[in-house]
Amino acid sequence: MKKTLFVIFLLTGFCVTSVSSAWYWYSIKKNMTFENAYNHCLTDYGAFLTMQTSSTNNYLSNFAKYFTDKVWVGLLARTLPWTGMDGQPAEYFNWKFDEPNGGIDELCATMAYDGEWQDLTCSSHRQSVCSDGSHYYITETEMTWMDAVANCEAKNSSLVQIQNSTMNNEIMNLLSSATEVWIGLNTSVDWYWADTGKSATFLNWQEGQPDNLSGNESCAAMETENGTWTDEQCDELYYFFCKEQVTGGVGSTAVETKVQKSKQTVVKLKIQTRVNMEDPAASAILEEQLRAMLAKQGVTDFRLTWKKLPEKETQETKVNFQMATILHLILLISGFRLVTCCNVTRNYYYINLKMNWTDAQHYCRTKYTDLAVIDNMDDVERLIRPTADNSLAWIGLYDNPQSWKGIINNEPNSWKWSTLGESSTLSYQNWAAGKPNYFGGIDTCVKMETSGKWNDETCSLKLYIVCYQETNSTGQKNYTLLKIALTWEDAQTHCREHYTDLAVIGNEQENSQVQSVKGINVVWIGLNRIPWIWSDKSNSSFRNWYFTQPNNFHGDEYCVVETKSHFWHDDSCGTERPFWCYEAHLVHHPAIKVKRVVGMTFQSHADLSDSALNAQLLQQISEFLGKEGWTNVTLQWKIPPRINNKRHVISP
Repeated sequence: MKKTLFVIFLLTGFCVTSVSSAWYWYSIKKNMTFENAYNHCLTDYGAFLTMQTSSTNNYLSNFAKYFTDKVWVGLLARTLPWTGMDGQPAEYFNWKFDEPNGGIDELCATMAYDGEWQDLTCSSHRQSVCSDGSHYYITETEMTWMDAVANCEAKNSSLVQIQNSTMNNEIMNLLSSATEVWIGLNTSVDWYWADTGKSATFLNWQEGQPDNLSGNESCAAMETENGTWTDEQCDELYYFFCKEQVTGGVGSTAVETKVQKSKQTVVKLKIQTRVNMEDPAASAILEEQLRAMLAKQGVTDFRLTWKKLPEKETQETKVNFQMATILHLILLISGFRLVTCCNVTRNYYYINLKMNWTDAQHYCRTKYTDLAVIDNMDDVERLIRPTADNSLAWIGLYDNPQSWKGIINNEPNSWKWSTLGESSTLSYQNWAAGKPNYFGGIDTCVKMETSGKWNDETCSLKLYIVCYQETNSTGQKNYTLLKIALTWEDAQTHCREHYTDLAVIGNEQENSQVQSVKGINVVWIGLNRIPWIWSDKSNSSFRNWYFTQPNNFHGDEYCVVETKSHFWHDDSCGTERPFWCYEAHLVHHPAIKVKRVVGMTFQSHADLSDSALNAQLLQQISEFLGKEGWTNVTLQWKIPPRINNKRHVISP
């Protein structure tokens, strides 16, 4: 039986305050580590605690007073890109193997006698190297990094900023075998919300916090007495808040707060299909294709919901063909194809053989279908391994560096120009040496350095921007520098609102134009990418990362492993590990089309109950439409009820 459903598109308009959609906060009186609290909220409620304003913090702190200890705030620390003494992100590095490795505790850099660098706690005491622009000299007194900076400045010089291998070798030749010196390179800590990955704009630290007193204090907690925050080690055990967004109705919750809800325009698309849309796999496939189609049309701010209509019994209607019958010719002009081809059932197999990721992929493709693809938490829960096995195991998610390391192509994880959408026809590139390198597992946007070279960078960093405006049909671009510091995403929005888009660079001449416009400033350009694809080319967007992952810790972690607790980490693809395969079982259904209906009404004295005449007329109309460029058209007749003694006027 056919089932009729409505796909309801909720298209965002302007913002109005409403309490019909609310965040409900739940106080969880269970002592958990930060990671376990985060996962508990994500699984059972949908989101971990974030606070954007002091009013929210004050409101929740009133409830935190009833707890006996601190409460987790959903805030984590991460290190930002390393910067030189000019305040700009550094382009040249000579790190020792496995460095930098100190996390938020080691934020300053030293050089050893062999010329290699390592990160170190800034309060450590070391000698230093100053530069006056033409000479280098070593200070004999050991001091902290900040004191070294001040000492060099007092001598009308600066702590040396090493910009290339030649400078590095010159300084190395000045060092004795026992020397380790401060250099002009450091980083800082950025606190961000675990739930969104975005840097926190509201902070409520207790005086003297964060202090990283015990080392590795990279998670934030709220004091129950006054609502201020402290940094803590993430394995401490505290109570926490979860939140859930509810539209309409009243839930059994501890706290309700107002949120901004967008006014919405509802667009309904009616679909008839014999596919069982109650099957989550089938509805997910259809929803993914709808999203892709809408995105190509520029509609990005929307959400989809399904509404099943009551099934109605149908009765066969007899139609009597008579002379002068009025008919409707219905042109079913196909739009896009919605392929609800099948219900996909995957069986997962744990292979306890140690292989690198590529060999594991080959094994799974030979013996089964492919390395494991995971669509949702139901799939995650089906990954049942032997009880005593604590190994990390490969799954089918990877970030093939051949698609993005020094190349721009049409692979899903490659670099794309903002204004060109999914596919890029521009192959020009101007990367700095050793770039892009996906540092820290977060560098997916591109900036132009002072030199005009490109470098991948974390998208949350705030930089000046260069927008462009197309001036004529030839595609000539006018570039404009805007001295406002924005994240890459905000920069893209600003450029699209006031110009054409963020700077697109198609050749060396345009690169020189942007370099000239920006001057010495480091700026965002319109290049970014979305990492991670599935081995079988599936388009599942589901991810189950451990909260500190991915981090590309060793600089070559382009494949994904699953832990025994089912969280994901990035890992070096050459490591030999057990792995998960899957075998697909498909139950096929016919494809359906969404159609546009165009009605054409006319009168005929021919007896169209004659099937031969009927078919001949449809053939002639089809040929005519084909000549006019309509190629994807289906024709059918619809006979309306005959109404006696009334004259019908057909409007053109």
